Amino acid sequence: MPVICSPVSVSRFPVGTTTINAYAQDSSFNRAYCSFNVTVLDQNNFRITSVVAESNDVVLSWSMPQGFTGIVQAAADDGSGGYTNSFSDISARIFAPGSLFIITNYADAGAATNSTSRYYRVRLVP
Repeated sequence: MPVICSPVSVSRFPVGTTTINAYAQDSSFNRAYCSFNVTVLDQNNFRITSVVAESNDVVLSWSMPQGFTGIVQAAADDGSGGYTNSFSDISARIFAPGSLFIITNYADAGAATNSTSRYYRVRLVP
């Protein structure tokens, strides 16, 4: 039996949190209900603000929405000045409690002197 969602699964969600209500019904008219939240972030507010070498380390700073977790990821140079697109986690989960935005940072220990070119990104998870 199909699952019925409200709003429907092809909906566009606004920035913020939207509650989705869903139910399924079997041929004996038994119903199961559930709800979950979809959170859409304003991408203009999330940004990496700096990547600088400090001694032997590389320090990343970024503006992160509070109430979310960020994971710093890195990818190696592909040998021709680009990146390999095989990013892997290099940090533990970094949680920012609250409900606004906060500047957060992470130091990639030894990356300034022990790595060839590295590419960074921060992956946000709710």
